[in-house]
Amino acid sequence: VALTNGSGTNSAVLTLNSNNSGVPGGQLASWNLSGLASVGLCCTVETATSSAVVLSSGKTYWLVVSPGTSSSGDFWQWNNTGSTGTELETNFISGNWVSDGTTLGAFDVQGDLTPEPGSLMMCSLGVVALGGLRIFKTLGASR
Repeated sequence: VALTNGSGTNSAVLTLNSNNSGVPGGQLASWNLSGLASVGLCCTVETATSSAVVLSSGKTYWLVVSPGTSSSGDFWQWNNTGSTGTELETNFISGNWVSDGTTLGAFDVQGDLTPEPGSLMMCSLGVVALGGLRIFKTLGASR
């Protein structure tokens, strides 16, 4: 995540949230980040690692950055690839999520693809069925 600190305490909290009707929902994971680069320094990336987060294909998730303390003035730098999408910020008066444009903050998600349990089950059943068919054909041919 490309975050910088403009003022105050140099810390931020990054959370991964589920989707709740087009806005961030329940928190799935959380990371505390500190030692952010100063505003104006290009391309410093903060890395948040976790081995316990499982995401499902086709679902919407949200990355949410919050100040680490009430005095933190942190900024999420825009991407330089032209990626666009829904970007929201909280309205300081109402506390509601409001659209802040479509240029996404810079981030990357890396991980290992793990087949869904149902896919593994179907594949296993297919292998067993093929093995059974081969045995059946071998026994039938010997008669």
